[in-house]
Amino acid sequence: MSRTPSGFAEYVGPIANVPTVDELYNLYKQVTGGQEDQAVRDYLASPDFQSVLGGTVPFWMQADPVWRLYLQRLGMLSPEKSSRMKAMMQRLGGR
Repeated sequence: MSRTPSGFAEYVGPIANVPTVDELYNLYKQVTGGQEDQAVRDYLASPDFQSVLGGTVPFWMQADPVWRLYLQRLGMLSPEKSSRMKAMMQRLGGR
C-alpha cells in the first residue's frame, strides 16, 4: 500500500496487454451501458490512469462499483480481491 496524490493505492501488478485509449473508453461505455463522458475519456488518456495500468490501483477505484467492475473486465482485479474489498468497506461502514 502506498499514498498517492489521489489517496491510498495498492500495487496489483501491471496489465499484460495495454489497450489503446479508444479500447479503454469502449470498455468503459460497455460497463456503464453506453454512457458518453468526455471527462472519463480524458482521464483514461492521462498519466494518472497510465499509472493504474502500470499496476497502482487507488483504493477509491476499488471501492467504487463501476470502476471495480471496469478493472475486473480489464483483468486487473480478481473477483476474490473485490470480495475482500467489499467486506473491508462494510466493516468500515461504507457501501
